[in-house]
Amino acid sequence: MGNFATDQLTTLYFGYGAYRSKALFEEILGHPLHDGYGAILHNYQLAYQTLNDIPEIPRAILQKSWGEHFRCYTIVPGINIITGVIWELTDADLLRLKKWEFDTVWKEFIPVEVTIHSGKKINAITEKSLSAFPVTKFVDGLLYETNLNPIGRMVAQEFSKEELANARKMLEQLSLIGKTSERL
Repeated sequence: MGNFATDQLTTLYFGYGAYRSKALFEEILGHPLHDGYGAILHNYQLAYQTLNDIPEIPRAILQKSWGEHFRCYTIVPGINIITGVIWELTDADLLRLKKWEFDTVWKEFIPVEVTIHSGKKINAITEKSLSAFPVTKFVDGLLYETNLNPIGRMVAQEFSKEELANARKMLEQLSLIGKTSERL
């Protein structure tokens, strides 16, 4: 577990599901991250959504990139706990993540209190689906797959050229990279 440099600290983000993966987060943000550390979110339940649960604009983009079987985790208030990772994000990181997650269209960023390994409670933010959109299924928030999608890979080098082209198109539609980017 690493210590975060408080002079550069902007936001602590509680990542659950695929956002427990450092490699995935680095791909989305476009730069290396400090090591995160484990945390537990209380009074929420982990669930997932399928394409049918997602608003039209994000659904079209996600379907092109991931296919018909796309699934995505979200959280809803409840009595359970969810394991995740605390990441340090800059303002630019947070803005990029909000675009990636279709903030205010499909997702919202909310303040949460999580417990870290020492038992200390800290404030962070996380994202969840807007309440207007249903969930398909609730899952165990302690023992769950990090990646729900059929590709099941988090490192760009493992993707085929076609998969990378689809990912680039999705990122371009989200205005996260320029059309000439070689990042992915």
